Amino acid sequence: MNMRVIAACGVLLGLAAMVVAAPAPTERKDRRRGPEDIALMHGTWKLVEQGRPGMNANVARLAIRRGDFQTKIRIEGDKFQYLYFNGQDYTPSTTYDLKLQPRSAPKAIDLSYTSGDYTVTLKGIYKLDGNKLTLLYVQNYVSKLKNVRGTEQERPTSFDNPSGTAMQMVLERE
Repeated sequence: MNMRVIAACGVLLGLAAMVVAAPAPTERKDRRRGPEDIALMHGTWKLVEQGRPGMNANVARLAIRRGDFQTKIRIEGDKFQYLYFNGQDYTPSTTYDLKLQPRSAPKAIDLSYTSGDYTVTLKGIYKLDGNKLTLLYVQNYVSKLKNVRGTEQERPTSFDNPSGTAMQMVLERE
């Protein structure tokens, strides 16, 4: 009987030594996350480029300089709000509900706006690089009147090969 007890103790001591000598588990990446993308997006951004990807960037910048795009974007909480220049100051305008999917690849964004009988949804992807935010999106439109519904467009899957209907918006933090 003593031999069994001694053998069992030896096995237990061997297991304990293996546990003590085993390396510590590595930290999971999501435990060391920095600030969430939504927190990094909060603030006021100026619109520096908007149009179809591949559109001549000089044409887009010229339109902005001419004053056609005196537009800013304010992101607060789960809201994405356009601010338009009224000649003296920037006035709030259309406000979209903002939803991010920062863990998808590529990172996804949905912007939804409902007014009366219609809903506009922008389904897109985004990249946040310091003080630059780039969105690539398609627009979907649904109206309750006479069941008017635009063609459902698929979310872009890459900045490198956007669909013909995709729009790109480039914002810089103020």
